[in-house]
Amino acid sequence: MSHTNHINIISCQCTTDPWPRHELAMEETNIEIVGPRPNHEKKRNIVYNRHLPYADQLEEESQRVFRTIKENLYKSFALRELTPGVVLWTNRLYVYIQVYGRKFSKEEHIALIHLYLDLLETPDLSPTILNRICAALTELLRKKSLLSRDDLEINWRPLYEVTERILYSPHEGLGLVWLPPSIEGSLQKLIQGARPYFSANSTQEMMDEFRPLLCPFDETLYKGLNYLKMFLPCMLPPEQHDKSFKIWLEEILELWRSNHHSPSWESMIIDLLARVASRSLGAIDWSDVIPTFFTRFLRGFNLPVGTKKLQIGRVGKGYDTQSACQLIVYMMGPDGICQSYLDKFFAAIESYFHPSNIGKYTFKLQQLLSKLPALFVERIHRERYSKAHWYPPVPESAKLSDKDITAFVNSMKPVVFLAVYSKMGSLDAASAIKNLAVLRPELVVPSLLDKTYHALETLTEPHQLVATLKCVLAVSRTMLKGGKWLPDGPSHLMPILQACLPGIDANDNKKCMVTLQLITTMAMLTPFVDCSRAHLVRNDLTEEERELCSATAGFEDFVLIFLERCFALVDATVVESGSSNNADKVNIHDTTSSHFMGSALYFILTQCSPALFEVCYNVAILKVYCKVNIHDTTSSHFMGSALYFILTQCSPALFEVCYNVAILKVYCKVNIHDTTSSHFMGSALYFILTQCSPALFEIAVDKLFRYATSSILQTKLAAKTAANLCREAVRVNPAVTLKKLIPQCSQLMIGLLSSQDVQEEEDLDHEILYNLLLFSEIVHFAGDELLKYKDEVFQVLEGSLHLTCKEGYENACGILKNLLLMLTGTYPKEHRSIPEGFDRPLEEYLPIRDFAKPGDLDDLQLKWSTPNDNMVAVVKEALNKFLHPELKKLEEYAAGQTEMTRERLLQSLKIVFSSMFGASTLLPLWEGTPIQEVVDGWQPAPAALCLSFGSSEMLAQFAGTRERILEVTHKLLEHVLATLEDNTKVLGVIVDGGVGSQPLQHCVLSFGSSEMLAQFAGTRERILEVTHKLLEHVLATLEDNTKVLGVIVDIYNILFRFKGVGRKDIMARRSSHAFQKATFQDKLHGKKQHVRAILVERVYLQHQLRLTKFSTGPYTDLDRVVLMDLLTLSVSRYGQVRKRAQDLFFNCQELSINSKREMLPLILKNLKEDPDIPHHRFKGSLYLLIGNNMNPLVVIRSWSLLKQCWLALVNAGHSEKLSITKLMDQALLKIQKKFCSFALKDHVSTSTISKAEAMVQTGPEDTVCELITSEESARGLEAMTKRNEDNSRNYYELGNELVDLMEGSILRWKFYHFASSFLDLLILKDVLPPLRVVNRLTEDLVSETLRTRKLSTLTLAAILKITKRGHKKVTIDPYAISGCPPPSKVSPGDRPDNMWHRYDPTDRLDTEEKWNAATFVDKTHWGYYCWPKEMKSYAPFDEQPQLDRSREQLSEVERVFFDHFTDESFIEKLIKYFSLEERKGKDKFCNRRFAMYKGLFKNYGDSVLTVLKPHIERLASDSLESSQRCLTEIIAGLMRGSKHWGFHKTKAMWEFLIPILEKSFTHLCIETLKDWVMCLSTACESRDPRKLHWFLDWIIANPIRGDGGSKLDSSRLTILKACLCQQEWRIPATLHQLLHYLEAHMDHSYKIVRDGVGSLMMLVLMFDVPMPDGKVTASPRISDFFTRVFPRIDVLRDSDDWVLQLSDGSGHVQEEKQGTVRILKTMMRWLRDALGNMIRPIPAEFFKFLPMLTPLENCEADEELRNETNLTMSCMSQSMLHEDTVLPCIAALEEIASGTSWRAKCSMLKYLQVMIFNNLFLVQNNTEGAQRVENLVERLLKDDRLEVRETAGVTLSGLLHCQFISMESKVKGHFEKLCKTILPNRSKRLRLVPVDSASNDAIVQRHAGILGLSACVQAFPYDVPDWMPQILMDLTDHLHDPQPIEMTVRKTLSDFRRTHHDNWHEHKQQFTDDQLVVLTDLLVSPCYYA
Repeated sequence: MSHTNHINIISCQCTTDPWPRHELAMEETNIEIVGPRPNHEKKRNIVYNRHLPYADQLEEESQRVFRTIKENLYKSFALRELTPGVVLWTNRLYVYIQVYGRKFSKEEHIALIHLYLDLLETPDLSPTILNRICAALTELLRKKSLLSRDDLEINWRPLYEVTERILYSPHEGLGLVWLPPSIEGSLQKLIQGARPYFSANSTQEMMDEFRPLLCPFDETLYKGLNYLKMFLPCMLPPEQHDKSFKIWLEEILELWRSNHHSPSWESMIIDLLARVASRSLGAIDWSDVIPTFFTRFLRGFNLPVGTKKLQIGRVGKGYDTQSACQLIVYMMGPDGICQSYLDKFFAAIESYFHPSNIGKYTFKLQQLLSKLPALFVERIHRERYSKAHWYPPVPESAKLSDKDITAFVNSMKPVVFLAVYSKMGSLDAASAIKNLAVLRPELVVPSLLDKTYHALETLTEPHQLVATLKCVLAVSRTMLKGGKWLPDGPSHLMPILQACLPGIDANDNKKCMVTLQLITTMAMLTPFVDCSRAHLVRNDLTEEERELCSATAGFEDFVLIFLERCFALVDATVVESGSSNNADKVNIHDTTSSHFMGSALYFILTQCSPALFEVCYNVAILKVYCKVNIHDTTSSHFMGSALYFILTQCSPALFEVCYNVAILKVYCKVNIHDTTSSHFMGSALYFILTQCSPALFEIAVDKLFRYATSSILQTKLAAKTAANLCREAVRVNPAVTLKKLIPQCSQLMIGLLSSQDVQEEEDLDHEILYNLLLFSEIVHFAGDELLKYKDEVFQVLEGSLHLTCKEGYENACGILKNLLLMLTGTYPKEHRSIPEGFDRPLEEYLPIRDFAKPGDLDDLQLKWSTPNDNMVAVVKEALNKFLHPELKKLEEYAAGQTEMTRERLLQSLKIVFSSMFGASTLLPLWEGTPIQEVVDGWQPAPAALCLSFGSSEMLAQFAGTRERILEVTHKLLEHVLATLEDNTKVLGVIVDGGVGSQPLQHCVLSFGSSEMLAQFAGTRERILEVTHKLLEHVLATLEDNTKVLGVIVDIYNILFRFKGVGRKDIMARRSSHAFQKATFQDKLHGKKQHVRAILVERVYLQHQLRLTKFSTGPYTDLDRVVLMDLLTLSVSRYGQVRKRAQDLFFNCQELSINSKREMLPLILKNLKEDPDIPHHRFKGSLYLLIGNNMNPLVVIRSWSLLKQCWLALVNAGHSEKLSITKLMDQALLKIQKKFCSFALKDHVSTSTISKAEAMVQTGPEDTVCELITSEESARGLEAMTKRNEDNSRNYYELGNELVDLMEGSILRWKFYHFASSFLDLLILKDVLPPLRVVNRLTEDLVSETLRTRKLSTLTLAAILKITKRGHKKVTIDPYAISGCPPPSKVSPGDRPDNMWHRYDPTDRLDTEEKWNAATFVDKTHWGYYCWPKEMKSYAPFDEQPQLDRSREQLSEVERVFFDHFTDESFIEKLIKYFSLEERKGKDKFCNRRFAMYKGLFKNYGDSVLTVLKPHIERLASDSLESSQRCLTEIIAGLMRGSKHWGFHKTKAMWEFLIPILEKSFTHLCIETLKDWVMCLSTACESRDPRKLHWFLDWIIANPIRGDGGSKLDSSRLTILKACLCQQEWRIPATLHQLLHYLEAHMDHSYKIVRDGVGSLMMLVLMFDVPMPDGKVTASPRISDFFTRVFPRIDVLRDSDDWVLQLSDGSGHVQEEKQGTVRILKTMMRWLRDALGNMIRPIPAEFFKFLPMLTPLENCEADEELRNETNLTMSCMSQSMLHEDTVLPCIAALEEIASGTSWRAKCSMLKYLQVMIFNNLFLVQNNTEGAQRVENLVERLLKDDRLEVRETAGVTLSGLLHCQFISMESKVKGHFEKLCKTILPNRSKRLRLVPVDSASNDAIVQRHAGILGLSACVQAFPYDVPDWMPQILMDLTDHLHDPQPIEMTVRKTLSDFRRTHHDNWHEHKQQFTDDQLVVLTDLLVSPCYYA
């Protein structure tokens, strides 16, 4: 809740301003330069600060604040206090930048960056601190223009090491480190900010580091590319390009080109290319990349093509739209190549933008529409209008010309206008139109206006109207600006405004909202001044200006009609609300509507002349007192304080960004449509009134007041709407409106309230309630003009504040609150489009020349309403008159001296609350005494930070007010809790309100002069004292009075650092303004050319931001009073009170440093096992621990407090209540989700301290601080050491005490699980856990509780990871080992230097000598792409730690594991439990158990295996799923854990394991197959295949045995594939051997086996990848495979008709050909898998299958064959071709076309259409191929078979549609010529005489022509090109031709009518009248009665 100056800006669409195209408009920087200092750079300020009313105080204030931050930040480092010191002052630095900008010298800026970068290198830095440091560094690096590469250089490697540690942490998966969820994003943003400052040599260093990861078969490729995308710098100057992208560009492009199956990592390459294209504009020739990119980009949308539309899933999801659009924009150049492809691209996908076409692709297409024009505008801005900075400029040769801009706009215009009516919303299209219009308004705006005028005339299609109005809204600024390129733009203002008024309709909310948005935007940009007489007084008008001046005479009629429509909307609200029986139901639609109407009225009256203002008032004033509606009195009840204040005081920004109805639904039922519509209506009226001339303002106000004052509206919603409108009128011109409203209104109220009956009436008449509400809004923005009517206002308050009627005195409290808000607030007085106003004569000023004028940020002339002495005096008088008497009454009541009824008590509290809320800006914050007992670490000096907001004298008048209210509230709360605890409303009011701000060092936020503020000193303290006593009294006597307690909570909220605006309001307003700025700004010209209202709002937002900054402060004695009282209320027995108090408690804790140290023990006391602790206290305490989503207490980052909290939870009392049980579970879940690791031992290096010393001594002399002494440094080191020791002690004590509780007998199972979960979280990667913890967790492995066993398993795996001994590594030279010299350049693939670590079955490591002599390389990717610069491998076995150790050689922790896992009884229990079934049908391979076994075998060798062997053998013999699953986990752990075993142990292991595997495989089944796949693939992952030769020899030996059935054979093949997949390219000999084996089984009789064979062949042949240098892979090659296998199926090509060949006449396949058919099926399975997984492009050999497959798509003899063929054909058609395979593919299609099978031809044509679309630009570039395709289709149009001709026509239509075949005159001429083929005479056609072949040929020829013309028509389903009408007329001439010609013509005409119906009003313009008559006769069915 806040007092905000409501600036109602529509945050939906944005408009821009067309400037002269060739003018390079440069402007001075918006970064303010503050006076120069010797040897120091000028400082940088936020430009908006200079427009604040107290701007003259900010220079000194900012220096003082920064010096304090700088000094304390240094001391925190020097004294080695990371938390809270460094973290706290880093947060202060972040806030300082938000408030003042980077207002420090360049030297200080650089020193801060170096300091934080050095801290970032600290090993084992806590993740939470790391996250904060990243955020601070990102903010320091964000403004790149401030620091050049010459100023700053950043080493990339520390950032890389931190990223590797965080993003690819080996510990996170085991739970050894718990990271904040935002840390990944923080790191990426930091790297993005630091990237421009990497050194020139960093690119080569990065490539050396990341290049070895780029193995295309390994997942490390994703990691390597991700690092390259993140780190590679691209902003180097042109002279250093050879050290930048030239190092890697061709290499990355070659990698991109070589992969054709849309891998997921491809998008990262596009991201990288987009970045380098934008940063190196003009330095790269993209001509070779463009065709491939557009082909892949088009494929990424996965658009349905053709008639079947069978989409094959791809691995990748297409490119990121932002990156792809960025690459397109920056590949454009003066050569026009990219633009030509963009034209073809949009032509190909145009129809997919039509509203009738919706699919999964639509969202990405909509994104494309919005992002591409925006990025294009960004480029043009950069080339023509951006400021000169240090980064490289755009070369003149690379800049786009006006012709290029026009071409871009023309290419996008058709698709954008199609997407306007999209069913998924038109916002993206509107955004695109806005950006296109700013580029070329003359091409876009007229077309849009034509559509809009048509939509305004159409009553039956509101969707079209809504869509077009949104687009007009987007281009409104461009349109109204007019100018050279759109001179008639402003002339459309009045026609549009008048035509859209009927859209304000209560029956159509969506249309109503958009209409109001449009009116608001137009009003914001346009002065509403009648200029019709300008031609009489001026002689400098152009013809366009004369016409526009004449049109402005209609402003008055428009405003009056608009008001009538608004009144009708309000009246409709009355009718709707009046029918409701729920008096508390609020229609937010109308609430927001009244808000917007009020805003609009404010601007109208502001802009009106005095004469017009008078007229408006005289016309309107009578209505208040003349019209009374006494019906439905219940509907006017006030809803309640919470919702009332939300809806009344909510800023427009809050409505714009979060009119999230869920927030309001907590209190009431909400109608979302009504909310938005009403909100927009108010906004529209607000801006209309603002922009009105004085005369028009008078007329509008008269009409408004007449309506508002003559109506007694029945419902509070309608009444609120009318009151808001009057408020806006007063806000515009208080001087005129108040003198007309206040006297009459106050006189009426005083007369009505003077009656004693009225004072005692519990249900007041609507007239009184309505007028009170009206009066409260009138005073809201009255300004100092209200001082003239102070006596009248006070009389009304005196008569209404103590009414018996609850709604009445609540409205009176609203008057008091709004009065004080107005008197104490600082806000802009007006938001006109120009600051001078509109009351100047036309001779001096012509308003029409200011249409859409941007505000001048250098000369904003902003007028502020700030408290002056007279206003402060009235505030003080009001507090003395209304607040202090109430405080005295409450104090007497709390002391027991007087009695008060519940209602009077509630009334008194609400008066106090309203007074506090209204005057909070001027009430100084209390300065209590800090509580030293809870201080954590070093605290800074108590020097005060004073942030100025005006006169400090002003605030002094109110000193002590908050303290006084706090005192009273505290007393009241105690009294309420004792006597009226159930009064939740009072408790809620005590808690509610916004939380203000107070810095750590008693930061005083001043809003006035010190003399003014001194007058209110002690007010807060006084209120606190009274409230505290009252609370004690209420708790003692009226504990059930929940209403009173609620109000006390509200008061506490205001008391605790609330300064008139809450942080949530600021966040919402800030987000809203960011959206508004983004939508209204002129991105083309930049330079903050915003509408003046936006600039005013931003300045006001800057003022409000200051109110909530530096909000944390020390924990004082007065804070303790508040928190203690809130703690009492947070455990109240009433849930409503608890919730409100808890919400405030959380906020207050965050603002009071160290308060948690005192509060947490008090909360934990309520969790004890004590029957005297009631359930509500227990439940409330749990809620306090769980907290909100920020920093819950259950994961507090203090080992001492965490220990108390977790032990208290484990010891918590048991309750059977379901709500408490759920809360306990929620607490555990919150801990598991929110817990983040923090270090036991902090460390600050001497290097970091040195950087801090350099930082503090850098900068101007007045900011240089003294260094600490050596004694202080020693004390800091001693304090850090003590903290570390205390942390370690608390850590071990927590673990041991948890174990004590777990081993005790009193702990219930739920709390045992809590303790076990906490132990799991306690395991840290750098600390050994307590011995007892390890022992307890180990014993829990055999617990009877499943959850306990699961937790222990994962935790023990983590401990085993910690205790793992390090293994020695040595540096090796792979080239020396191979005996080959290093290659001269990077040469990926099989090379002589990487042959030595491949597996050769003929040279196994089968002896110990060979084993020990070998150098093992476990990582599969090493060596394929290249070798690392420094290659390390494990040292020989004899140099590694001893594996066989006795028990005495083990550490204590290791002995625990050894003793348990060598104990047979323990192992027996363990295997028993682990082999049980947990969830039927849902169990799967358990990674945590695998990790535990792996750690055991790795740390203890085969000593554990000895005990496990009997169990392994037993499990292998057991066929149960659970037993087999248990076995897989053990075997996987054993195979991975034996990594460092010697030769003999490894050999013995395999001799034992191979028979086990053989026996287990006999029990394979579908249920356990996945487990075995996971087991053996995991075991083979990252293992040198030479170590696994025993396993590899066994696994590939005869997998298809047939002894266990086809399922077992298939399972073996699946497992074999999973194992070999892990070895990738390093087993070529094995792959050759396996391929020959599989070839012999391709004709297997079972499909499941054949599928396994085909899938495995895909893996075997996947490594055949063509290399750039022509190297041949050592793995099996596809060409050799084809040579061997294809002759086996080539026999089937002998016949032209496969269907006849495969069928014996009875529908069955001939026996002798079944084997061949099965081979073909196997090959098709291989083809499909290969097309989806292989890296290389589709080989030319694949197309040899097409002539075989096309006849089989309709084969009825073999359903399996038909389905396989359909899938294979779909996969092949959607595959991407290589430029070398285009002609072989077309040749295969031509072969099919030359055959005799018509089915094959039809299938081929369908294939052709899909293939062409998926490879559109690639085939188009091949001139020969494109021509052959065109000839092929034309030839098949003349085929003898009708089905072939029709299919060819459909294919031709598709090719024409995507513009593969252009619509040239020769194409149409060819078909027209065919249509003129002479047909045989009628007798032959009627078969009266024999028909010869020539006659048939003639019909075929003419039919081909008709099909060709029909294809031309059908290729443009949503458009009518110039040539189409004539073609349609030509087709009508053939309606009486013989069949099938007639049928084709009729179908074409029918389809034309169907597809062109929606936009026929546009399409028919292309036809002549005669043509329209013919079409109408043919297409419109005759009436039956005609």
